[in-house]
Amino acid sequence: MSENLIYHEITGPELNQHIRKEFTGIVVFASDWTGGASLVHTMMESMSGHYSPQIRFFSIDPHKFPESAQEFGVNGHLAILLYRSGVAVDKLTGIPSKNLMRSKIDQLLL
Repeated sequence: MSENLIYHEITGPELNQHIRKEFTGIVVFASDWTGGASLVHTMMESMSGHYSPQIRFFSIDPHKFPESAQEFGVNGHLAILLYRSGVAVDKLTGIPSKNLMRSKIDQLLL
């Protein structure tokens, strides 16, 4: 995943800070070594350019921060959590289509 200011990797404690600030956005739990991670990271980077600053985009590696994965109910290698005002409103596992992600993100903006 490339480093940019719109979609970037964070730590477990940083994720908790954002949630306490009641952020609206996407958190991708994905390990770089999983096959789908690269596809999802590329999709999120593309979408972050369109939806930022209304929607914030973060990534966290569940193998680097297993306590965060457990805390947020992530059991697999790839999960996407959607937040509105600091509350998880949806969770996707696996690789979603771009159309599905756009639809889910648009719902966050309502």
